[in-house]
Amino acid sequence: MVQLLDVFFCRETKEMMAAQAKVSVDTAKEVQGDASLKTKADKDRRLREKNQANTKKFMDERKNNAIKQNKKKEKQKKLHQTQLDDISKYIKDVSEYSCCCYCHDNAFLRFPEHHYLHQRGAPHEAYQQGRELRINSIPNNFKEISHSRNLLH
Repeated sequence: MVQLLDVFFCRETKEMMAAQAKVSVDTAKEVQGDASLKTKADKDRRLREKNQANTKKFMDERKNNAIKQNKKKEKQKKLHQTQLDDISKYIKDVSEYSCCCYCHDNAFLRFPEHHYLHQRGAPHEAYQQGRELRINSIPNNFKEISHSRNLLH
C-alpha cells in the first residue's frame, strides 16, 4: 500500500509541477500581450515581479503538498502497524485455544465446539456422536464467537 501511495504522490507532484509551468507560461504571455506596458524594461520588470510572486506561491504549494503526503504516509504506516499487531494477537489467541488432543490438528480452527467439549471434560465419543448434539450443549455466545472465527478462515 505504501508503494501505491508513492506512485500516487509522484503522479500528483508531476501534475502540480505541470500546472505550475503552465501558469508561468501564461504569465509570460499575459505580460507580453499587455498593451499598457510600452517599453521592454517595463515588460521585463512586470514579468520579474509576477515570476517572484509565482515562485513564492509555487514553493508554498510544494511544501504544503510534501507535508500532506508525509501525513498520509505516516497514517498509513500506523494503520499497517495496528493491523499487524491485531493479526499477531489473533494468531496468539488462536494458538492458545488449539486442541489439546494429539488426534486432531488445529481442531479448534476447524471445530471450535470440539475444543469447548474437551475443556469441559467430554470424551472423544461426545465429539463423534453428531454435530447437532454438540452444538446444543454449547452456550449461544460461544457459538457466535466460533462462527465469526470460522468465517475468517
